[in-house]
Amino acid sequence: TGGQRTDAQQSDSARLCAAHPCSICWPELPGSECNMPSSVSYENILLKNITILNPTKSPGVIRGNESNPMQKVVFEDVQVINPGSKPWGDDYYDCQGVSGGVAKGSTWPVPPCFEDQTDAAKDGL
Repeated sequence: TGGQRTDAQQSDSARLCAAHPCSICWPELPGSECNMPSSVSYENILLKNITILNPTKSPGVIRGNESNPMQKVVFEDVQVINPGSKPWGDDYYDCQGVSGGVAKGSTWPVPPCFEDQTDAAKDGL
């Protein structure tokens, strides 16, 4: 206890798949949307020492607003072992609206909108 949630997404519509700002049906349902608001800022985010084993789908979504992108997002030693390929294919992530994203250490796969500063990139692998 003691935690307080002040940013929970709450629907103002009876339509389950309405985007507020991101539809719960996205990206599975054609026509559903995920639009990040320009009024929200995300910065100085560090994910470190995380291992995900055998996910059934692609690792995830890293999405900010193009006019107010996420700033200074770092993945350090974030490893996804045997990731699924759907829905993002060989990119593994839906990654957009990020400025200054960096992958370090043993991170794999590297999100496509991040700078690759991983050990493998340094070693030329």
